[in-house]
Amino acid sequence: MSSQQRQYEPGDGTPASQDTSACLSYDDHNLYVVFVCRDEPGRIRARMSKQEDIESDDSVAVHLNTFHDHHRAYVLTANPLGIQQDGIWTEGQEQDNSFDALWHSQGRLTGQGFVVLMAIPFRSLRFSGAPLQTWGIALSRSIRRNNERSFWPRITQRIASLAQQFASLEGLEPISPGRNMQFIPYFAASRARRARFPGRCRGACGPRCQIRAARCAHI
Repeated sequence: MSSQQRQYEPGDGTPASQDTSACLSYDDHNLYVVFVCRDEPGRIRARMSKQEDIESDDSVAVHLNTFHDHHRAYVLTANPLGIQQDGIWTEGQEQDNSFDALWHSQGRLTGQGFVVLMAIPFRSLRFSGAPLQTWGIALSRSIRRNNERSFWPRITQRIASLAQQFASLEGLEPISPGRNMQFIPYFAASRARRARFPGRCRGACGPRCQIRAARCAHI
């Protein structure tokens, strides 16, 4: 278990009960995130529900502060079967789940837990026109049976601002119509560019989760 994988709740700073790894990559059209979540298959909570109705399920999420203002973030969430929920979180306010973005997700239960793929079109997000982008980013996982939520990077309740604790996603170059993609059988990003993402790939994604030029982190 990585020392970076810490709970936000219920035990602030306590090691997470289950191991999670995440890999990121991008091309001209999309940001890609793959979560590999370890767990006991019979204890995972996941339903084939309608979109947004996943509050009682286990889930993973990516939080994107695209203007890097430490104030506002998109929150894109999926349960272990890929059912989506999306919203906008603003510092000091309740999350606004009326936001509805077009993005893509797939989820699959495995013998060791579950895997979730997210493909987030840049056209579905707002961000500055700078030629070189820097975004705030955080990755999270919720385990409902434990009422547990963990973050990467480590985020603590002892600091009032969540967004100020986000990691920085750097090196996103000009985003424009780009290259072809292929999925085999979970995900592979063909000729994807590399964003400088704090964390190292330790091989946790396994042979079936292949992302060229990706960075990985344990959350």
